[in-house]
Amino acid sequence: MKRLAIAGVALVGLALSAGAKTVWTYWTSGEGKTMRRYISDASGWTLRVVEVEIDGVKGIGTDLRPLQQAKTGSDESQGQDGDLDFTTITDEQGNSYKFIKFGGYFCMDGFDISKSHVTSVVAPDLMDCDGNGYEFSSSSAYITNVVLSSEVRMISPRFLQNANALQHFEPTTFPKLTTIGAYAFGSSDSKHPVPMPSLICPELVEVKDGAFRLSPMTAISMPKVRQVGKAAFYLSSVSGDFDLPCLTNVLDTAFQGSQIGNFKATNLVYVGASAFRSLPNMVDFTAGEKLEYIGDFAFYGYEGSLAHFTPFLPKSLKFLGEQAFAESTKLNSDLVFDIPGITMVPTGCFHHCKTTNYVFKSRIKSVAKNAFTNLPRGSKL
Repeated sequence: MKRLAIAGVALVGLALSAGAKTVWTYWTSGEGKTMRRYISDASGWTLRVVEVEIDGVKGIGTDLRPLQQAKTGSDESQGQDGDLDFTTITDEQGNSYKFIKFGGYFCMDGFDISKSHVTSVVAPDLMDCDGNGYEFSSSSAYITNVVLSSEVRMISPRFLQNANALQHFEPTTFPKLTTIGAYAFGSSDSKHPVPMPSLICPELVEVKDGAFRLSPMTAISMPKVRQVGKAAFYLSSVSGDFDLPCLTNVLDTAFQGSQIGNFKATNLVYVGASAFRSLPNMVDFTAGEKLEYIGDFAFYGYEGSLAHFTPFLPKSLKFLGEQAFAESTKLNSDLVFDIPGITMVPTGCFHHCKTTNYVFKSRIKSVAKNAFTNLPRGSKL
């Protein structure tokens, strides 16, 4: 097989743990117009790669689905156990390359990552990880060590989903990260969560569905986040107060059952079903005057009083879901309806609340069955 030298790009080193590093060899093969580029290491890994450029930085990248161990004289592939350490990549003439991107390229037929048990992933020059979401989905349970670059801008869906054996993850500060993909660090089993450290993400804009589902991670800083996806922090251990001035959308079950504290999002527009359901530590909630949608069970079991929820049912509201404030037993003072966009009080909306008086300043055409069930004695409509 003929190997061709390719012009190199300087590799910027990153201090990593001591020990011998895998050296990947970059080469091409093919005839005529069909040229395929690969990198391989001495332990048997062979990955097909492409040349990429991100923000003026040149390097190479690969879709990790075709992880394989080459078998001489055969088109078949088999699983490979061990490390993926992309610290050193050279061609046969000694030119160095940066590995800057996971995912988004191709899938080579016949390669089955489920046979590959990746135990460590080291990619110190990585900038993007925006693949199809199956880089490690079948082998993540074996991963114990992950070292990425602080330059990462995107983390793909399911990147480390169910990686419950994880022992080391770095860095913990990502100054350029804008998107965390669906189920990237989430778990499907509460008994085997992904043990992620706390993260600092000053430019994070979107946390997608299930990204930290069931995660034991205790804190995340994301002051510029605009949308939190469905079940993004569902039953997670994330705690502390949040002040998110850019946040507009919190989707269904986003924070349900988590440990978050007080919550402030003055530009909030949309609160999905069960988004803030059953939060034992959230007392103060500030949404501002732009809130339009409160879904079913959105604040079920809310622990604060009316004085702590500001503004409560703002005039901007256009939809109020069933049982939105059910079992919020500390809502125990007068409640004033002055919402032109709401003409019906839905089923179970204030079930088991302790509110004593309901005053309707805007026109209510109908009150659904059980909207005010089990009110305290003496309550008035």
